[in-house]
Amino acid sequence: MFIFLSSCNVPKTPDFKTPDYKIPEVKVPGLSGYDDILKTLFTCNKSDQELNLDSPRNEADIIVQDTIENKEIIEVNCDQVKTSTGIGPVRYFDQVIDLQPPADLSEVINYVVIENPRTCSEQRLNTVKLNSDKNDPIIMSQLNQSFLSETGVVKIAVSDFNIKLSQMFLNVKDGKNVISVKYYGKCSQYSDIKNVKSGDAYNCLYANLLATKSFLLTVEINRPTVDGSQEKSICYKK
Repeated sequence: MFIFLSSCNVPKTPDFKTPDYKIPEVKVPGLSGYDDILKTLFTCNKSDQELNLDSPRNEADIIVQDTIENKEIIEVNCDQVKTSTGIGPVRYFDQVIDLQPPADLSEVINYVVIENPRTCSEQRLNTVKLNSDKNDPIIMSQLNQSFLSETGVVKIAVSDFNIKLSQMFLNVKDGKNVISVKYYGKCSQYSDIKNVKSGDAYNCLYANLLATKSFLLTVEINRPTVDGSQEKSICYKK
């Protein structure tokens, strides 16, 4: 069974060569964990061969489709100086997927953890209580970020943005993405340093695993290169 949903680079540095001398490799002290920091900030892009695409999944495959044009991108700074950055997408891909709770789930859901190994990213969502059930579909349809209803419905916002913003969306890449969702109940052990604003999804060390779901999300984006240019402001003055 297939479900169809339709929506919404850093240029390489040229090699530096000199015939006179060889630049020595310098290790900067205090930056040994620099790569680890980058891994927490930016997505990866694992190949199909690195993913377990043959593993059994208990949800129907989902296909999302879109068309995003590639044009010359011109950045405009706060002084209105324009700089061309080359050919690139005019916008990022974004889409929303509604996932129903497990049919046999009778316990109260506390939070969920959503993982996408393709992009080395995950989302942790706390249950949000709404004023009334009748407003549930209306409120959820107006939100533009991921959301977990107290009824167990998960609204997963997905994006091909390269920076991880797990509070807002789950990072995806063009092609096949194996998504897993884990539903947790009451927390039995919290971390020593608790951030009240983050809720159990980020503070809980151990909780009862109530159910799991997994599905294959295929992102199909047509990316034609067209004539013309698009300006993007990089001025972020408050």
